[in-house]
Amino acid sequence: MSAGPRFSPDGTLLATIGSGKTYPMTARLYEFKTGRLVHEFKGTSNALAVAFSPDGKTVATGHIDPQSMSSGPGDSIYLWDVASGREIRHFESGHRMSVSLTFSPDGRIIASGGYEGGVRLWETVSGQERRNYDGHRWWVNSVDFAPDGRRLVSASTDGTALIWRIFDPAAGAAPDLAALWADLLRPGTGGHDAIGKLIAANGAVAFLSERLKPAVAPSDEQIAPLDRRTGRSEIRRP
Repeated sequence: MSAGPRFSPDGTLLATIGSGKTYPMTARLYEFKTGRLVHEFKGTSNALAVAFSPDGKTVATGHIDPQSMSSGPGDSIYLWDVASGREIRHFESGHRMSVSLTFSPDGRIIASGGYEGGVRLWETVSGQERRNYDGHRWWVNSVDFAPDGRRLVSASTDGTALIWRIFDPAAGAAPDLAALWADLLRPGTGGHDAIGKLIAANGAVAFLSERLKPAVAPSDEQIAPLDRRTGRSEIRRP
Protein backbone atom coordinates (compact mmCIF):
# COMPACT_ATOMS: atom_id res chain seq x y z
CA MET A 1 0.00 0.00 0.00
CA SER A 2 0.97 3.65 -0.33
CA ALA A 3 -0.32 4.71 3.06
CA GLY A 4 3.09 6.04 3.96
CA PRO A 5 5.18 7.35 5.38
CA ARG A 6 6.85 8.54 2.19
CA PHE A 7 10.03 10.59 1.80
CA SER A 8 10.30 13.30 -0.82
CA PRO A 9 12.86 12.52 -3.56
CA ASP A 10 15.46 14.78 -1.93
CA GLY A 11 14.81 13.37 1.55
CA THR A 12 13.94 16.71 3.17
CA LEU A 13 10.20 16.10 3.59
CA LEU A 14 8.14 13.25 5.00
CA ALA A 15 4.50 12.60 4.08
CA THR A 16 2.30 10.60 6.45
CA ILE A 17 -1.35 9.61 6.77
CA GLY A 18 -3.22 9.50 10.05
CA SER A 19 -6.14 10.84 12.02
CA GLY A 20 -6.16 13.60 14.56
CA LYS A 21 -8.90 14.26 17.06
CA THR A 22 -11.52 14.17 14.30
CA TYR A 23 -11.96 12.52 10.94
CA PRO A 24 -11.30 12.52 8.10
CA MET A 25 -7.86 10.96 8.05
CA THR A 26 -5.49 13.41 6.42
CA ALA A 27 -2.09 13.45 4.75
CA ARG A 28 0.48 15.61 6.49
CA LEU A 29 3.80 16.92 5.27
CA TYR A 30 6.68 17.36 7.72
CA GLU A 31 10.15 18.78 7.51
CA PHE A 32 12.17 15.67 8.26
CA LYS A 33 15.12 17.35 9.98
CA THR A 34 13.05 19.31 12.48
CA GLY A 35 9.70 17.50 12.56
CA ARG A 36 7.93 20.77 11.76
CA LEU A 37 4.48 20.39 10.19
CA VAL A 38 4.63 22.02 6.76
CA HIS A 39 1.18 21.31 5.30
CA GLU A 40 -1.93 19.28 5.95
CA PHE A 41 -3.74 17.95 2.88
CA LYS A 42 -7.33 17.39 3.98
CA GLY A 43 -9.46 16.74 0.93
CA THR A 44 -13.13 15.90 1.51
CA SER A 45 -12.78 12.39 2.92
CA ASN A 46 -10.40 9.90 4.52
CA ALA A 47 -6.97 9.71 2.89
CA LEU A 48 -5.61 6.20 2.40
CA ALA A 49 -2.58 6.62 0.11
CA VAL A 50 0.13 9.18 -0.57
CA ALA A 51 2.91 9.53 -3.16
CA PHE A 52 5.46 12.15 -4.25
CA SER A 53 6.08 13.11 -7.87
CA PRO A 54 9.65 12.43 -9.08
CA ASP A 55 10.55 16.14 -8.95
CA GLY A 56 9.14 16.46 -5.41
CA LYS A 57 6.84 19.34 -6.38
CA THR A 58 3.55 17.45 -6.16
CA VAL A 59 1.93 15.10 -3.66
CA ALA A 60 -0.89 12.74 -4.69
CA THR A 61 -3.37 11.37 -2.15
CA GLY A 62 -5.99 8.64 -2.55
CA HIS A 63 -9.33 8.89 -0.73
CA ILE A 64 -12.57 7.14 0.17
CA ASP A 65 -16.03 8.43 0.96
CA PRO A 66 -16.21 7.93 4.76
CA GLN A 67 -19.99 7.52 4.72
CA SER A 68 -20.23 4.53 2.40
CA MET A 69 -18.34 1.95 0.36
CA SER A 70 -19.91 3.14 -2.88
CA SER A 71 -18.22 5.34 -5.44
CA GLY A 72 -18.99 8.99 -4.88
CA PRO A 73 -17.52 12.46 -4.37
CA GLY A 74 -15.02 11.20 -1.79
CA ASP A 75 -13.79 8.39 -4.04
CA SER A 76 -11.04 10.60 -5.42
CA ILE A 77 -7.38 11.18 -6.12
CA TYR A 78 -6.08 14.62 -5.15
CA LEU A 79 -2.98 16.42 -6.39
CA TRP A 80 -1.38 19.01 -4.09
CA ASP A 81 1.31 21.63 -4.63
CA VAL A 82 4.13 20.97 -2.17
CA ALA A 83 5.35 24.58 -2.03
CA SER A 84 2.00 26.17 -1.19
CA GLY A 85 -0.04 23.24 0.12
CA ARG A 86 -2.87 24.14 -2.25
CA GLU A 87 -4.98 21.67 -4.19
CA ILE A 88 -4.05 21.47 -7.87
CA ARG A 89 -6.94 19.23 -8.95
CA HIS A 90 -8.87 16.13 -8.00
CA PHE A 91 -10.78 13.49 -9.93
CA GLU A 92 -12.88 10.43 -9.13
CA SER A 93 -10.91 7.18 -9.20
CA GLY A 94 -13.66 4.55 -9.41
CA HIS A 95 -11.81 2.30 -6.91
CA ARG A 96 -14.24 2.86 -4.02
CA MET A 97 -11.04 3.12 -1.98
CA SER A 98 -7.80 4.33 -3.58
CA VAL A 99 -5.19 2.54 -1.47
CA SER A 100 -2.13 2.58 -3.76
CA LEU A 101 -0.59 5.37 -5.85
CA THR A 102 2.64 5.95 -7.72
CA PHE A 103 3.99 8.40 -10.32
CA SER A 104 5.71 7.34 -13.53
CA PRO A 105 9.46 8.18 -13.67
CA ASP A 106 8.75 11.23 -15.85
CA GLY A 107 5.87 12.37 -13.60
CA ARG A 108 3.35 12.49 -16.43
CA ILE A 109 1.25 9.51 -15.33
CA ILE A 110 -0.19 8.36 -12.00
CA ALA A 111 -1.00 4.69 -11.46
CA SER A 112 -3.66 3.80 -8.91
CA GLY A 113 -5.17 0.68 -7.39
CA GLY A 114 -7.79 0.00 -4.77
CA TYR A 115 -10.82 -1.94 -3.65
CA GLU A 116 -12.18 -2.33 -7.20
CA GLY A 117 -11.68 -0.94 -10.69
CA GLY A 118 -8.45 -2.79 -11.44
CA VAL A 119 -5.32 -0.74 -12.06
CA ARG A 120 -5.74 2.65 -13.67
CA LEU A 121 -3.44 5.18 -15.32
CA TRP A 122 -4.18 8.89 -15.11
CA GLU A 123 -2.73 11.86 -16.96
CA THR A 124 -1.21 14.11 -14.31
CA VAL A 125 -1.91 17.45 -15.99
CA SER A 126 -5.58 16.76 -16.76
CA GLY A 127 -6.75 13.95 -14.48
CA GLN A 128 -8.05 12.04 -17.51
CA GLU A 129 -7.93 8.25 -17.41
CA ARG A 130 -5.28 6.95 -19.80
CA ARG A 131 -5.66 3.19 -19.37
CA ASN A 132 -7.40 0.54 -17.26
CA TYR A 133 -5.99 -2.93 -16.53
CA ASP A 134 -8.23 -5.72 -15.26
CA GLY A 135 -6.78 -8.99 -13.98
CA HIS A 136 -6.73 -9.09 -10.18
CA ARG A 137 -9.56 -10.74 -8.29
CA TRP A 138 -9.31 -8.60 -5.15
CA TRP A 139 -7.72 -5.42 -3.71
CA VAL A 140 -4.81 -3.88 -5.58
CA ASN A 141 -2.69 -2.72 -2.67
CA SER A 142 0.61 -1.89 -4.40
CA VAL A 143 1.65 -0.40 -7.76
CA ASP A 144 5.05 0.63 -9.09
CA PHE A 145 6.65 1.59 -12.40
CA ALA A 146 9.78 0.06 -13.88
CA PRO A 147 12.69 2.55 -13.96
CA ASP A 148 12.25 3.08 -17.72
CA GLY A 149 8.53 3.76 -17.33
CA ARG A 150 7.53 1.12 -19.89
CA ARG A 151 6.14 -1.44 -17.45
CA LEU A 152 3.97 -1.35 -14.35
CA VAL A 153 3.72 -3.99 -11.65
CA SER A 154 0.70 -4.39 -9.37
CA ALA A 155 0.24 -6.63 -6.35
CA SER A 156 -3.04 -7.77 -4.86
CA THR A 157 -4.40 -9.40 -1.72
CA ASP A 158 -5.48 -12.26 -4.02
CA GLY A 159 -1.83 -13.36 -3.86
CA THR A 160 -0.82 -12.31 -7.38
CA ALA A 161 1.58 -9.76 -8.83
CA LEU A 162 1.00 -8.78 -12.46
CA ILE A 163 3.18 -6.87 -14.92
CA TRP A 164 1.55 -4.57 -17.46
CA ARG A 165 2.74 -2.80 -20.60
CA ILE A 166 2.16 0.95 -20.58
CA PHE A 167 1.89 0.89 -24.39
CA ASP A 168 0.99 -2.10 -26.55
CA PRO A 169 3.54 -3.43 -29.09
CA ALA A 170 3.30 -2.31 -32.69
CA ALA A 171 0.72 -4.00 -34.92
CA GLY A 172 1.73 -5.69 -38.16
CA ALA A 173 0.37 -3.10 -40.58
CA ALA A 174 2.10 0.27 -40.97
CA PRO A 175 0.02 2.92 -39.17
CA ASP A 176 -1.35 6.09 -40.73
CA LEU A 177 0.92 8.68 -39.11
CA ALA A 178 -1.29 11.61 -40.07
CA ALA A 179 -4.29 9.94 -38.44
CA LEU A 180 -2.29 9.23 -35.30
CA TRP A 181 -1.17 12.87 -35.20
CA ALA A 182 -4.84 13.90 -35.21
CA ASP A 183 -5.63 11.28 -32.56
CA LEU A 184 -3.19 12.95 -30.16
CA LEU A 185 -5.94 15.52 -29.57
CA ARG A 186 -8.33 12.82 -28.35
CA PRO A 187 -8.83 12.74 -24.58
CA GLY A 188 -7.84 9.94 -22.25
CA THR A 189 -7.44 6.45 -23.70
CA GLY A 190 -7.63 7.65 -27.31
CA GLY A 191 -4.65 9.96 -26.97
CA HIS A 192 -2.73 7.36 -24.96
CA ASP A 193 -3.24 4.74 -27.68
CA ALA A 194 -2.02 7.20 -30.33
CA ILE A 195 1.14 7.95 -28.33
CA GLY A 196 1.94 4.24 -28.07
CA LYS A 197 1.47 3.64 -31.79
CA LEU A 198 3.65 6.63 -32.68
CA ILE A 199 6.40 5.38 -30.37
CA ALA A 200 6.41 2.02 -32.16
CA ALA A 201 5.92 3.28 -35.74
CA ASN A 202 8.72 3.40 -38.29
CA GLY A 203 9.30 6.91 -39.57
CA ALA A 204 7.56 8.56 -36.64
CA VAL A 205 10.65 10.56 -35.61
CA ALA A 206 11.01 12.20 -39.03
CA PHE A 207 7.24 12.74 -39.22
CA LEU A 208 7.08 14.44 -35.81
CA SER A 209 10.22 16.52 -36.39
CA GLU A 210 8.42 18.26 -39.25
CA ARG A 211 5.52 19.21 -36.98
CA LEU A 212 7.16 19.87 -33.62
CA LYS A 213 9.28 23.00 -33.61
CA PRO A 214 11.30 24.56 -30.77
CA ALA A 215 9.41 27.11 -28.73
CA VAL A 216 10.10 30.71 -29.76
CA ALA A 217 11.22 33.06 -27.00
CA PRO A 218 8.75 35.92 -26.41
CA SER A 219 9.70 39.36 -27.69
CA ASP A 220 10.17 42.43 -25.51
CA GLU A 221 6.87 43.76 -26.87
CA GLN A 222 5.06 40.64 -25.62
CA ILE A 223 6.72 40.72 -22.20
CA ALA A 224 6.24 44.45 -21.48
CA PRO A 225 2.47 44.30 -20.74
CA LEU A 226 2.99 41.36 -18.39
CA ASP A 227 5.87 43.15 -16.70
CA ARG A 228 3.71 46.21 -15.99
CA ARG A 229 0.77 44.08 -14.81
CA THR A 230 2.83 42.19 -12.22
CA GLY A 231 4.82 45.23 -11.09
CA ARG A 232 8.13 43.49 -11.72
CA SER A 233 11.00 45.53 -13.12
CA GLU A 234 12.72 42.52 -14.67
CA ILE A 235 11.69 39.17 -16.16
CA ARG A 236 14.43 36.63 -16.58
CA ARG A 237 14.70 34.95 -19.92
CA PRO A 238 15.62 31.25 -20.15
